Amino acid sequence: MVTFRRVCVVSNSTVRLLALACAVLSGAALADEQRPPIAVFDLKGISTPPMAAEAASIAMVRGLRELEAFEVMSADDLRSLISIDRQRQLQGVESPALAAGVQVLGVRHQIVGTLTKTEGGFSAELRLLDTQEGKVIAQKSTPTVATLEAVGKSLASVVQELVGPLLEAEQGSLLVRTREEGAELQVDGVLRGSTPMPGPLSLPRGRHRLTVKKDGFIARVGEVTIKKGQLTLEDAILVPSPEFVADYNRRNARLRIGAYVGTGLAVATIVSALAVDRLVAEPRYQNAFLPRQKVLEALSRNPSLDPSSFIDPVSADCAANPAGCRAELSSTASSLGALQAVSWTLVGVGVVAAGAAAYCWFVGEDPKRYVQLVASLLGAGNGPLAFGP
Repeated sequence: MVTFRRVCVVSNSTVRLLALACAVLSGAALADEQRPPIAVFDLKGISTPPMAAEAASIAMVRGLRELEAFEVMSADDLRSLISIDRQRQLQGVESPALAAGVQVLGVRHQIVGTLTKTEGGFSAELRLLDTQEGKVIAQKSTPTVATLEAVGKSLASVVQELVGPLLEAEQGSLLVRTREEGAELQVDGVLRGSTPMPGPLSLPRGRHRLTVKKDGFIARVGEVTIKKGQLTLEDAILVPSPEFVADYNRRNARLRIGAYVGTGLAVATIVSALAVDRLVAEPRYQNAFLPRQKVLEALSRNPSLDPSSFIDPVSADCAANPAGCRAELSSTASSLGALQAVSWTLVGVGVVAAGAAAYCWFVGEDPKRYVQLVASLLGAGNGPLAFGP
């Protein structure tokens, strides 16, 4: 079962507001024991304009509502509860849940913090407290930004990270898929791995900021919602920068040309080597070298051998003129050696060309890969920061 928590937003100066809000939450907790309350106090302003802390507190409320892991009650909601309670009291109607609030001021988990104005701009610091154990569970701060609007946007995300420890028991998992290898994966601003992921990443349920980035590509920034006990799949399409695409196209176009040239050269040289060996060297060996060699071997065993006993002209001429036959045999052997050297040289060139072609085919990629990707994204109307399949 998914665990939900309710949040009361209170002002430091309004104790009765906190009592009434927590009373309502206590009544809800009686119906569902899995909804413990959390108090979120207004930020304490340090050298800030009067309305700055209130605006920052509203931003925190918005961030918690976007998390979808809490049911948030703002100060305006609580003021409405006060009005309803007063009307019920005037009508003589008891409100047990609200009346019980006076006894439940000690909420275990509370969020407190400060909003500071300096020469550089605004910054905020938040702390999640455990009042029963008297310790700080988590602490987060925002970077210094120039405007109150910017610090509000930062607070909306930081407050979600702050309450993460309270959701650790409610784990889900996230698996990010992308075509690019070696892309960094950041969740809530923390590096959690790279692609391809070896397995799903465990995360507390609720919304998380997901950033997928790689050098040369436009970073993909978005939000993912993790559900307890469920796997969330996110397909992130990384769009390369124009400079990366140009360099990628040049490099892979050269590799692709090298692959074609290497493959063609390997095929041509190996075929040529076979042609030299089978069509030139082998016939010369069979028709010019081997017959003379046999005749000379026969004459060495029987010098009085009759030349007319040989049928083919080459053997008969060799038997009739042994000295000339030896000279022809030596010349043929030299030419066969040269042909064999040419054949092996061609084979070597073919092997080198085949290796170069294999390297180019293995390392190189389709030069039009990212051109097609960008065209498909523009045609589909996808924004550069969108997540999705």
